[in-house]
Amino acid sequence: MTVKAIDPNGLVRDIRSDSSGNLSTTLGTRLAGEDFSIDRLKTVEVWDYGSGNLSYSTAGTTPQLLRATPSILGVAQVISADSGVVVTFYDNDEAVASGTVLGVLACDTAGVQVRFCRPAQYGIVAVFSGGSDPKTAVVSVGRL
Repeated sequence: MTVKAIDPNGLVRDIRSDSSGNLSTTLGTRLAGEDFSIDRLKTVEVWDYGSGNLSYSTAGTTPQLLRATPSILGVAQVISADSGVVVTFYDNDEAVASGTVLGVLACDTAGVQVRFCRPAQYGIVAVFSGGSDPKTAVVSVGRL
């Protein structure tokens, strides 16, 4: 069943009813992110890629503190590859290679991207290991 209605702007709108008798119509305006095809609002996660870029060009494997407060390890992507190098992300608020492992990313192939979406209770620390020295892998890290 379809019923016609006039909205405040003078436009004629259909009011529909489903098999249960519920009435439905569309709003006169769209909400930001409204997707009619799935009848839901779209959501977008915004990650900080700015200061999370790590570059190892020395022989060291010094842990790098990415975040000293609770956050979320989002997406990590290999920007410059280095064969055999692996970066391990830990949940820690000090630059030490300990705590719960949030994720591991092999740096063998540029362009590889992993979506971790792991919550960090204390902070995020990255440690590069393996491969030969000097390490030249570059990894971009998104975090909330």
